[in-house]
Amino acid sequence: MEENLKRKTTKALVWSTADKLGQQLFYLVAGIILARQLSPEDYGKVGVLTIFIALSGILIDSGFSSALIRKKEATQADYSTVFYVNVAISCVLYGLLYAAAPYIAVFFKVPDLIYICRILFLVIPLNALSLIQQTLLLKHFKLSVSARVNLWSLGIASVVAIAMAYGGMGVWSLVAQTLGLSFFRAVFFWVFNDWRPRWIFRMASLREFFGYSSNLVVSGIINNVFNKIYPIIIGKFYGMTQTGYYTQADKYQDIAFFAYQQYIPFGRFPCFLEGARRFATVETDLPEECTGHRIFHFSYHAVDGRRFVSAHIDHVERAMGSVRAVFPLALFFGNMLSVYYFVFRFVQ
Repeated sequence: MEENLKRKTTKALVWSTADKLGQQLFYLVAGIILARQLSPEDYGKVGVLTIFIALSGILIDSGFSSALIRKKEATQADYSTVFYVNVAISCVLYGLLYAAAPYIAVFFKVPDLIYICRILFLVIPLNALSLIQQTLLLKHFKLSVSARVNLWSLGIASVVAIAMAYGGMGVWSLVAQTLGLSFFRAVFFWVFNDWRPRWIFRMASLREFFGYSSNLVVSGIINNVFNKIYPIIIGKFYGMTQTGYYTQADKYQDIAFFAYQQYIPFGRFPCFLEGARRFATVETDLPEECTGHRIFHFSYHAVDGRRFVSAHIDHVERAMGSVRAVFPLALFFGNMLSVYYFVFRFVQ
């Protein structure tokens, strides 16, 4: 049993690593090619809108994906209910942002943003359509499918964007890359996953998940506001060109740092919960240690499995949410940002 969990954990970490690292490399290569055809202003126009997409994603998911993964015996009613809530919230948010597009354009004094907003924000309902499929794959350790879907989708979207950029489409090539990625991911996740929603809606499921998910929503919003607010400030006071330089420099810095930071929790969360359930439910004498895989500078370590999981898992998750919310403040002072700024200037 323990060896099987270790194999699952190792496989999940390998595929989540390949997924995140592969995406970052795709973005790097495509970004270098696109940078030779597009202006910094084009990047700035898209960059100032990322916060709206990021916050919408958090509100749509509302922490329900983590709650579904955390629930051992999630039912078809649970999945269907969350699916309909995701789609409904995404449609409402898209409608609000569609109506707000003229005001966003006025705020930044860029008339083109009206049309860019209304097309780019279509990623919001597209992303909502595949959230449950992604959750099921993650919960059942099928990260190889998720990795293939993400990499194929990003590859196709990047090729389309590069073709449009060389065709003189300008900022619309960046819109196409983002929109194409969401579209192809939604299609592939539906194709490679057998789950389909049923006509079931259960309010009890929402009440059950809300207590856990609400904490994740708050920490996620704070985290993304800190991470995404800078392009808005720069765009408002310094214009789209400087915003473009900043967003691209920040993206290249992310490739070097966030690829290392983010892929570990992605694959480890379902593995940790699976181990938690086993330690918490087995009645016989078991070792009081649960070994977790760590990568790079992480070493094997032991924690008191049964008592830790049963008594403190909620507190740990909430505390880690607070840490993740505060941590982005430190990123603002990263001294590598200026280096990547000049790299991007040189590519131009």
